[in-house]
Amino acid sequence: PTLATITPERGTELGGTVVTITGEGFTGTTAVTFDGIDATDFEVVSDTVIEATTPAHAPGVVDVVVTNEAGASAPLDFEYVDVAEIDDVTPGSGPEAGGNTVVITGDCFTGATGVTFGGIPATSFTVDGPTQITAVVPAGTAGAVDVVVVGAGDCGTAEIPDGYEYVAPPVV
Repeated sequence: PTLATITPERGTELGGTVVTITGEGFTGTTAVTFDGIDATDFEVVSDTVIEATTPAHAPGVVDVVVTNEAGASAPLDFEYVDVAEIDDVTPGSGPEAGGNTVVITGDCFTGATGVTFGGIPATSFTVDGPTQITAVVPAGTAGAVDVVVVGAGDCGTAEIPDGYEYVAPPVV
């Protein structure tokens, strides 16, 4: 088989990205591999198109190879990227009225398009770097809520369940 293109050329380290491989000589394909690891699924659509699902893999660029009874193709590159993740929210609690500033630390925040606290958008936020976001907490109701960083580029969305707690004002 001969490979021409792979679309998309990137996917998350979790795998599960469906890619379309174009080329020729795909009839009789027996394997599609990503860095030597079998695709979790593949379908030969025609002699020139294969759809394959990526297996999980550590971030980095890997070789994609298609094999049939005649042998293995020359490789094409596919890039595995980090998945966005939240490690901590500091401070982890604040008033129901919101307005306090928190620092969210984690991984792969570049390109984030939003931050929510219990589904409510942050009053404002700044992506300080790939591992840190500073956000102003919106008003909320007493109790623990999920914190979500939305749309962090190729890394996707990150969530930390019960990552922030709204504290009711003291009763006087």
